Amino acid sequence: MSHKEHDPHLIELQMMDYISGRMTTEEIKAFEQLISENPDYSEDLLELKETMQLMEQYDQVEIPQPSVQMDEGFYSMLGAEVEQLSESPK
Repeated sequence: MSHKEHDPHLIELQMMDYISGRMTTEEIKAFEQLISENPDYSEDLLELKETMQLMEQYDQVEIPQPSVQMDEGFYSMLGAEVEQLSESPK
């Protein structure tokens, strides 16, 4: 089966299962054969793996909550902008 005959969505799902270790031994062998027969898939697999690793790293980053000063500054700037827009000729 050629590269063009494969469903790209299905291949992507298989790649995610492969990377996350959710395949049986038989599925792994079949998938690895598919990858070896279609070099473009190897590149896609590498890119997906890197993307998933970045997402995992991002999930581990603690995002600080906005401070009161930040909220006050934002609403002050927003109020000034609304006031300026309401004063300008339409």
